[in-house]
Amino acid sequence: MPSLDPTAELRALPLGARVVVRWALRDGMPEADGIHRYTDALGVLFSRDDSGIDVETTRGPVHIGWGDVLAGKRVPDPPARRTRDRSTT
Repeated sequence: MPSLDPTAELRALPLGARVVVRWALRDGMPEADGIHRYTDALGVLFSRDDSGIDVETTRGPVHIGWGDVLAGKRVPDPPARRTRDRSTT
């Protein structure tokens, strides 16, 4: 049976794992726009402590407090970039 703790998997993953985390925005956060209540962070888990986790996203590092985590899991690496075959043009 899966854990009811949304942070359980994130606490167990090794640093360097690629993760996606859904988390709650709080008033006053730079990401809060007054309309959206939740957001996602997709990137590499690079730090974890008693206060929460840090995820390196394409937009920069994001600190997410444990109390704000709604869901999180490991995700596969992104697919390799496909190069365009220019020999046929």
